[in-house]
Amino acid sequence: MSYLQTIQFIVKRAFRRGYCLRKDVRRAFELTESTATRRMSDALARHADVLVRRSLRVEPKPQAEAPAFASDVELLKDLDRGYAFPSATGLFEDELPINRVRWLECTPPTPGSLSLLTRAIIERRQVRITYVGVREREEPEFRQVLPLGLDQMATSGASSPSTST
Repeated sequence: MSYLQTIQFIVKRAFRRGYCLRKDVRRAFELTESTATRRMSDALARHADVLVRRSLRVEPKPQAEAPAFASDVELLKDLDRGYAFPSATGLFEDELPINRVRWLECTPPTPGSLSLLTRAIIERRQVRITYVGVREREEPEFRQVLPLGLDQMATSGASSPSTST
């Protein structure tokens, strides 16, 4: 990993986790203790306007705003690109589990259903759907739902929308 990625990890982690420890840097980049310590000092020097050292931690200064590369918007962009690893997000998988959902090719949506749902979202109205649970021998039933938006679901390289209710 590059020097800059390590510095950005420290800043992202400080803002997203609330602090960054030397062991976090070592875990993310497999660095020696002395190298991890130097990187933390370098991050503090480069971002002295937003970071502070408190004991063995690097933390955001009170009321400091995250730099653009550590913003919530950038986190969502990274996750959307599939960059859910610690060096990109500043967080470890056990801290921020990411569930990847794939559209099942064997169950394509009914033609016209996306248009119907899109109109229902725009018009803020309910739609009637057929719901089948996952329990054995569960029978289909009709439900009224209010779709609130679309969730982007990954497919093999492309994106397909699903709805959120």
